[in-house]
Amino acid sequence: MPADLVIIGAGGLAREMIWLARDCPQDWTIRAVLDDDPTLTGAIVDGVPVLGTTADAADHVDAFFHIAIGAPRVRRAVERRLGGVRQWATMRHPSAVVAGDASIGEGSLIGVGAIVSSAARIGRHVVVNMGAIVAHDADLRDFATLAPGVVIPGAVVVGAGAEIALGASMRQGTRIGDGALVGMNATVTRDVAAGAVVVGSPATEIRRLSPFE
Repeated sequence: MPADLVIIGAGGLAREMIWLARDCPQDWTIRAVLDDDPTLTGAIVDGVPVLGTTADAADHVDAFFHIAIGAPRVRRAVERRLGGVRQWATMRHPSAVVAGDASIGEGSLIGVGAIVSSAARIGRHVVVNMGAIVAHDADLRDFATLAPGVVIPGAVVVGAGAEIALGASMRQGTRIGDGALVGMNATVTRDVAAGAVVVGSPATEIRRLSPFE
């Protein structure tokens, strides 16, 4: 029997989440969207009503929640705001391929056409977007985010809250630090420090972000 689902966020990723959930009718019935912009309350997102902000989450304690917000730092802030009493929905599109020995943490998204290979580890509230590939033994830690089509080679570690943008590539076994940002079309040939923003080919650091905590 499908479980009720409440989606946090009313933007583009939320619309994709509604699409995904509707492709899994045996798993989910979409109850509502919540968004912290109070002007959106009463709006309709792809046929789903916005029934308030995250302050109204207590009205839905029997439902599962999924944070459909692309920015990892915002996802983490929302997760903390909602506290540990929520049931987190792990979303996986039927077209995604996940190896039997891979692990996926609660609240994560495995999008349309994504592949998660043998012994890969996906943490909590991770986004593996449409068409992304996570190769064998890769480790994506909590709140990591992959743009559509990103390929993570074998044994790569993507730190907590790190973000890999469209077209980025990296050497097998590379470590991407917590809260780092790998820019579009960057080529990562060596480890990336925590909080570093790297761009170009080969990728070079251009600045540091505040720690991902």
